[in-house]
Amino acid sequence: MDSRRYKVLERKQKRSALTLLFASFVLLILLLFFGIPILSRFAGFIADLKSSSSPVIQEDKTPPAPPLFEGPLPLNTDQKELQITGRAEAGSTVKVFHNSEQIFESVVDETSKFTFQLKLQKGANIIIATTTDKSGNTSNTSPRTTIYSDKEPPSLEITSPKNGENFFGEERKTITLEGSTETGTKVLVADRLAIVASDGKFSINITLTEGENTILVIATDEAQNKTEKELKVAYTP
Repeated sequence: MDSRRYKVLERKQKRSALTLLFASFVLLILLLFFGIPILSRFAGFIADLKSSSSPVIQEDKTPPAPPLFEGPLPLNTDQKELQITGRAEAGSTVKVFHNSEQIFESVVDETSKFTFQLKLQKGANIIIATTTDKSGNTSNTSPRTTIYSDKEPPSLEITSPKNGENFFGEERKTITLEGSTETGTKVLVADRLAIVASDGKFSINITLTEGENTILVIATDEAQNKTEKELKVAYTP
């Protein structure tokens, strides 16, 4: 009786083992055909999600603003050299050109300012500048700045009255001083400003005092060069 029960139990265990083996085989087949592709797609989804959350680095292609020279700068000067300050984007490299020749190059510091020495040539001195940022973008050229260097004193001629001339009578107490100079020149006659016409001629009335009168005439051009002349006339009431 016990032997019979043992055989029945043994057959059940074999069937269970076969069933478990078959189920494992089917599960392995399903995993190979469906599980691995699903896992691959899931891994790809995770990678795409990670890449989409990463910051996108865009290339900087925008040029910086052109440099600007701080002013006011003189239009005319009698100086041999000027120190000029300008402004440009901090960290960029600025280049300055004088009459088409590069004379200065420097990296702009955190103040956005740069300073250079300009050795002036006779006549027109044209300066421009550009700057290049860290991404290699170069600005447009700055506005042209022209400075005229003039070390020659202006011409000055007094045509009337003559030096040493004598004037008599009440009606000659006031005389007209006339002369000529360069266009754009300022003329002072006895510390009074004379009107200079477009052709350089000027005139001004002078009231004389009895005896010898010394009249100082000073012509100053736009570069501050000066020419002085002294005129002496006598007046007798």
